[in-house]
Amino acid sequence: MSEETNWIRVYTGSDFSASLLQAEIENLGVKAQLKSDRTAGLNAGFGSSGFAQVLVHENDAAKVKETLEAFTEKMK
Repeated sequence: MSEETNWIRVYTGSDFSASLLQAEIENLGVKAQLKSDRTAGLNAGFGSSGFAQVLVHENDAAKVKETLEAFTEKMK
């Protein structure tokens, strides 16, 4: 199975909040990817909604659960 297929989405939100969460996850020592609609839209030559997804490797999902729950609660 390819490494690329082992990433799962743990959060979708604004570019800003997704970047904050990515930093919190990486502070745990867990690699996180940020996939931004804005970046993809700009590269393609048109605008976007400014939403982004945070992805972690499926093996790390349990490690970030508590951080994700605390972050989601803070963002309410």
